[in-house]
Amino acid sequence: MLHWGVSVAADYVRDIKNTTSSSGADVVVQQFSQHPIVNPLMRSELQMLYPRPVSAVNSKNPSPDAPEVTELTFSGDASTLVGDSHSGTAKLSAYGCCRTKNVVGVANSRGTMRMVVAGDSIFLNNQVIEGGTGGANRDFLGNAVNWLLDRPTLLQGIGPQPVTEFRLTLTATQQREVNWLLLAALPGAVLLFGGLVWLVRENNESKQQASGLWSLRRLAFFIFCL
Repeated sequence: MLHWGVSVAADYVRDIKNTTSSSGADVVVQQFSQHPIVNPLMRSELQMLYPRPVSAVNSKNPSPDAPEVTELTFSGDASTLVGDSHSGTAKLSAYGCCRTKNVVGVANSRGTMRMVVAGDSIFLNNQVIEGGTGGANRDFLGNAVNWLLDRPTLLQGIGPQPVTEFRLTLTATQQREVNWLLLAALPGAVLLFGGLVWLVRENNESKQQASGLWSLRRLAFFIFCL
């Protein structure tokens, strides 16, 4: 990997402040760099298990065609290396990507090389790929594939989410209660409300009729007095 400007250390990252286990086996990644792969994941969280630190190799005199390496994600500021307790705390990267650059004046018929390096492969297994915030591990995989295939239009926003099915299991007693609720209670409540509305309207109409009859009687008495 050093040939491509990427260094993968033979150690594991531990971040006690960003983990879901008491032993610190996993690292919840919340910090990202600016890159098409992780830009849609800025408000998400990735979950990694025993990740190795991945970093870019800084060369003093890089060649014109040296790969361009970008560190994609970072652990917390209090992260440490499991096998090197004397290294102190630091922000460590667990993902990286690199691609070759086109040299001005040099034709490259094979195009550019792209590569994504992850310090953990367990985060893509069947149990953990749905990890992170809203399945962010799965979204990272999709974004990485689209970037490797140079499909920028598919890197805009969060990708399609799988349809979640919910199954409700009811006992025989619960089914009878639901049937009574749907067939008797709800229609009965509608009929009762309708009856109350009808009674209120009938009462108002009776009062209006009685008021009109009293007005006619007073008018007739006034005419008789004249």
